[in-house]
Amino acid sequence: MGRPKKSSVENPKAKRKPSAPKQVQDAIERHRADEAVAAKEEKTQKLKTSLRATTSAICLDLEKTLGQQFSPGFVKAMSEASYHYAESVVKDVEAFRKHAKRAAPNVDDVKLCTRRSKSLMINILMSKLPV
Repeated sequence: MGRPKKSSVENPKAKRKPSAPKQVQDAIERHRADEAVAAKEEKTQKLKTSLRATTSAICLDLEKTLGQQFSPGFVKAMSEASYHYAESVVKDVEAFRKHAKRAAPNVDDVKLCTRRSKSLMINILMSKLPV
């Protein structure tokens, strides 16, 4: 007679896919996410190190000018405070950019952030920044 017809009811075990490939994909995605986090942390650490070196250099210049010494703890605290302040300003600038529906932040976004500090606002508004 020829070939037997396939049954309209298929074997459920035959359709079941092995779970290992999904587990492998999940593991790969977790690994990539971990690598991205590690890369971000490394960049952040480099930035903080650079900021601390700059803060230290500024303090050394001020020591010569003012004749006052700054402790290593002060330099560390000042650099950490500067980092967190800059992080806050960046978040605010991004929020102003999104609110104005612009693709990139501009000077106006930074000027809006200066409203928190009158002296900073006066310095920025009085300076000749390109608009």
